Amino acid sequence: MIVFSFLSLLTYMIAPGLAPYRSNRVSVEDVLKAGNQRTGKLVVQGNVKAKSIYHEPKDRTLRFLIISEKGKELKVVYNGQAPKGLRGGARVTIEGRFTVEQVFLAESIWTVDKKEDHFDEGER
Repeated sequence: MIVFSFLSLLTYMIAPGLAPYRSNRVSVEDVLKAGNQRTGKLVVQGNVKAKSIYHEPKDRTLRFLIISEKGKELKVVYNGQAPKGLRGGARVTIEGRFTVEQVFLAESIWTVDKKEDHFDEGER
């Protein structure tokens, strides 16, 4: 019983940190091609386009573009504090939903710190 409780607690604590590795990962191209036909949460990776980051401090809205390796751009909107390392050229993983308006509403953002090789998550 104690072992089961410990394993349950450990899973609860570790699971959120594994989001960048979830199986519902799709490419920027797949998101744009399928449009809003995809339902549920999606995980997408790309690089932040230089000079595309706009932060509205009043309502804590963050807007930016991510670019795929093939050069396709995806508009992203996130409400919350930007994670450390969010800048032009940064590699990001975002989790959220794609809307009819062709905008990805991110619920979570992770940046990869290449020096330390770990993820930083944005705060809500």
